[in-house]
Amino acid sequence: MIRKSLLLGLLSLLAALPALAGTIYVPVASNITVGGQTYTTRLWLSNPGTASRRFTLLFLSAGSDGTSRTGVTPQSFTLAAGGTLILGNLAPAGSRGLLEVTGAPQILVTARLDAVDPLRGVTASAHVPAISSANLIRAGQTADLQGLERSETGPRTNLGVVNLGHRATQCTIRASRLNGAALGDPATVTLQPLSLRRFEDALAALGAGAIADARVAVSCADPFWTFAEILSPAVPSAVLVTPTVSLDSTLAPPGSGPAPNPGSAVVVERPGNFFTPVPGASALDVPIPLASGQAYRRATIEFDLQTNTFAPVFDSIVGLLRPGATIADRTLYFGFHIRGRRNRTFIDLGVPVLEPAIRGDFPWREQTLYRIRIVYDVQARTITLQALQNGQVVHTVTGGIFNLDLSDNGAGMVLKFGLPGIADNAYFPPFNWTFSNLRAQIEP
Repeated sequence: MIRKSLLLGLLSLLAALPALAGTIYVPVASNITVGGQTYTTRLWLSNPGTASRRFTLLFLSAGSDGTSRTGVTPQSFTLAAGGTLILGNLAPAGSRGLLEVTGAPQILVTARLDAVDPLRGVTASAHVPAISSANLIRAGQTADLQGLERSETGPRTNLGVVNLGHRATQCTIRASRLNGAALGDPATVTLQPLSLRRFEDALAALGAGAIADARVAVSCADPFWTFAEILSPAVPSAVLVTPTVSLDSTLAPPGSGPAPNPGSAVVVERPGNFFTPVPGASALDVPIPLASGQAYRRATIEFDLQTNTFAPVFDSIVGLLRPGATIADRTLYFGFHIRGRRNRTFIDLGVPVLEPAIRGDFPWREQTLYRIRIVYDVQARTITLQALQNGQVVHTVTGGIFNLDLSDNGAGMVLKFGLPGIADNAYFPPFNWTFSNLRAQIEP
């Protein structure tokens, strides 16, 4: 198992997915009967690009260990350029679980839970959000579901909790009434690795025969996601409730604060040769003077990179880092490494869950000049790295990002070039490589 440099606050990595692939999870149901209604999930996948793209689907039954893949083969699909596929029968009839969707990051995915009448067709629907690195709930955090209800003859609330970790975990579930009074006792439940656990008619299990506007709070020891279904056994009705949004937002109404100013980008430049790592002086921190308390949406970093002899494993090129007194306090937005002897690009994303890194294949060459361009886009939730020669893009890798708080929390922000030393016997300073003509722009 490869590990990132502790000097950059990097954590142990999980096995990475194939290059340029991403994974999401979708809670699905297949011909589930609730009272007199039948519910099933449909999936839309679109390819807005000009080249065909591939993806795979794998169903993980609710309550099963999703890391156990013995004898299981994903279904493979090819999606034509500009095309859309609509898929049903995503699971065995009468079952629920998670659908693992893995494929090209350009593919767009939407899911919907439909109430289906055999004579009238679809009579009610609810959007089913996909679970990705962008909306997972971090370990130890709490997700709240609001507006839940139950009656003896009408709506019933089913609770779903998804363990996104690759080990068994424990979650705590608390429920409260509209006035804040507890509804039943807190429950601690165990979830299998990478699994969905469901609690049918959850409010009844907590002792409520009839209730409106209940709130359920869920927290887990590993990254997770949670949702609730409000379904009616009497009439077609489908409502999906997802974790609530707090007012922890940098948006402001007119008159209560300064309007966003697109012209207030922070720019840092280092013209000419600004760094050549050598033993004893193999790391350089370039401070990024962000405005305190200002949220930024995009960082674009460009510089010229003249390679030299490749290291035995990784040459550590540059990372964008928000420092901290301890590893837990630090934020690594990305770390860019080259494994020249394996023709590999490696981008650490600073979070050891789901897709902790992006890998791409490229025949990097020694004694060669490249222009490196890295765009870390919070708004699009992506990072894109390009290598250029003579103004032409010769290599591109892209993927989703984890850390969306691009701001100075009081500790500053730095671009860290190279490393102070060899880390984990795998990460080496790029000795005698030359860095020049840096331009970093951080936009609010």
